[in-house]
Amino acid sequence: MSLQAITLFLLNFCIPQIGDLGLNLLWRFIHIVVSLWYIVSGIFEAIESYAITLGLNKKYGSIDLEKLRCLAVVVDIEAAQDVANVVELLQWLTTIGVKQVGLFDSQGTCFSYLSRFFTFIK
Repeated sequence: MSLQAITLFLLNFCIPQIGDLGLNLLWRFIHIVVSLWYIVSGIFEAIESYAITLGLNKKYGSIDLEKLRCLAVVVDIEAAQDVANVVELLQWLTTIGVKQVGLFDSQGTCFSYLSRFFTFIK
């Protein structure tokens, strides 16, 4: 084989395959790094959740209900239409000692069900 034939062979066949291999390896490396990042962040979030639940994280302490004047609760549209669940939530908040509750949703459906809430609570 002549030098020109070898050069043409390398330019036409080997270099594009090497480039494809390099891009494939780069893609797999980035994929592994991102996957590991999500796995590690998920593990840290789970550990933080357990630390909060066990009371090890002092950043999230219990609320002094004597100082709590009003609690705002935001519900989604489907939950606002299910009056029984919202009333159960309000009764639970009353049981733990919350005196005033502000009930909000994005569409204003809580306001239209206000009379039903009061009939269920009484």
